[in-house]
Amino acid sequence: MRKLALAGIVAACTLVVPAAALATESPPPHKALICHGTGSDTNPFVLLDVPVNSAHFKSHLPDGRDHLPTPVEDANGRVIGQTCGEPGSPPTPPFTGRLLFTLVVAECDVGEVGVPGFTVSVFAREDFRDGELEAAEAIDEHGHDVTEQVIFEFPATCIPVIAGPPGAPGAPGANGQNGQNGQNGANGQNGQNGAPGATGPAGAPGAPGRSVATAVCTSSRTARWVLVVRRSVRVRNVTASFEGRRAPIRRRTLGGRVSYVVTIDATGLNRGIYTARVRYRIANPAVNGGRERRFTKVHYYRPCYGNPKGGLREGANQFSRTIL
Repeated sequence: MRKLALAGIVAACTLVVPAAALATESPPPHKALICHGTGSDTNPFVLLDVPVNSAHFKSHLPDGRDHLPTPVEDANGRVIGQTCGEPGSPPTPPFTGRLLFTLVVAECDVGEVGVPGFTVSVFAREDFRDGELEAAEAIDEHGHDVTEQVIFEFPATCIPVIAGPPGAPGAPGANGQNGQNGQNGANGQNGQNGAPGATGPAGAPGAPGRSVATAVCTSSRTARWVLVVRRSVRVRNVTASFEGRRAPIRRRTLGGRVSYVVTIDATGLNRGIYTARVRYRIANPAVNGGRERRFTKVHYYRPCYGNPKGGLREGANQFSRTIL
C-alpha cells in the first residue's frame, strides 16, 4: 500500500495541465480526484489528483482503501469543492508536501558486497500526519511544524561474493641477481715431467687425393647494343667493333628517333670481360657553330657471369642502351 500511495503523492505534486486541453474538442480526462486512505486516525483520507488508470481506481477503490470524494455545494447549489468526509462536510484541502529520496549504503563484512537501498519520505503539515508510520518532527522553511514520513523503503543488503574462475597465470618475474663468485683455491705445486714415451709405429698410407676439375663455360649469347641519337644533334660515320673485330651495325628508327643497333656476337667465348667500341662523328648546331667532333663509346660484356636481372642464362651485364 505504501508503494501505491507514493504514486498518488507524486502525481499530486507534479500535476501538469496538458496543452491539448486548449483544443476545441477536449480529450477524455486522464486524472481525477480520489480520497486516498492513509491509515491515520487523525487524518484518515487525503484528496489526491491521480491518473484514472492507477491502482487507486483499479484495486484500492474496489477493496475500500480509497473512495470517491463527495461534491460540496454552497447555498445556491453551486459546487465549490470536494470532501473526503461525510456529506455536508467542508471541502477537503488537497494534499501538499515535499518528497525526499535517500540512498542507503550497506556496511558489509569481508567476503560480502553491498547492494544499496533507498527510502522515500514526504514532508507534510502536521494535520496530514500518518499515525501508523514513524515520524520525525521538523520545521519547514516557513516555520511550520512538519512531519517526515517514510512512505516506502527498500532496505540495503549484503550478499556473499562468489569467487570467479581462476585467472590466467601471471608473467614470469625478472631473473634474480647473480650470486657472488667464490674465492679461488690455492694453486698446487706442478708435478715433474714424465719421461718421453717410445715412438709409435708408422700409420698406413692415406688414400690418394681427388683432383679438382675446373669447369669451363662457353657462351652461346648474342646481344644487342642500341645507340639512340638525340634530336638536337646530327650523327654520321658510325662504326662498331667487338674485341678489335668489326661488328655489324644498322640504322633504324625506334619510337620516332634515329637509332643504331650493334650486334655483339659472344658465341664460343669463355668466362671473362670483353670490350665493344663505337666510333662516330657528331655535330650540334647550337654549340661551336655546328662543327663536327669525333667520339668513342665503350661497352663491356661479361659472358658466363649470369644475367644481372636474375635470369639463369649468361649475358651482357651492363645497360644495353646508350644515348649519343
